[in-house]
Order: sequence, then C-alpha cells, then structure tokens
Amino acid sequence: MFLFKVMAKCFGGSSAVQPGSRKQKIVLKVEMEDIKKRSKVLKNIVCCHGVYSVALERNENNKVAVVGEGIDPVSLIQKFRNEMGDVQLISVTIVQEKN
Repeated sequence: MFLFKVMAKCFGGSSAVQPGSRKQKIVLKVEMEDIKKRSKVLKNIVCCHGVYSVALERNENNKVAVVGEGIDPVSLIQKFRNEMGDVQLISVTIVQEKN
C-alpha cells in the first residue's frame, strides 16, 4: 500500500516534457543534518517529473546534483523551500550528449 502511494505521488501530476527541452544538470545546496533528512530530500527530488538521476556531490554532502530534461529550477527550489527549509541554487548547466 505504501509503495502504491509513493508511486501515485511520483507519477501523478505534472505536464509532459517539452519537445525542444535539453538535458540539464542542476546543483542545489540543501542542509541535510542526518540520514533521514538526506533520504527524504533524495526521494522528493526523484519524484519530480523529468528527473533522470540524483546524486550527492563528491566532496560536499550538502550539495545535490539533479540531471533531467524539462525541469524548471525555480519551481523545484520553491517546492523544496516549502518542504525542507533553506535551499540554494548553485548552478544550472546544459549536459552535452556523448557520441
């Protein structure tokens, strides 16, 4: 039952990915004091529409790298400020496809 609720929350909501949108990498700084908050942050980011992968930055435990297509960084930050508190946008870059 819990898995169904999580999947409904993750896949239930937003609009489709824009056809002309590019893959991008967004780096956010989120204060994650313990493992419980870290897992909550990662779970909430994965549930966002258009996200391909989420990872913690190598040297910094408070930085999260989100890779996806058609993600609006401003709406992502607003959503997490309501749920998690202080969230800062570090960078947004376009990911080049490797041939």
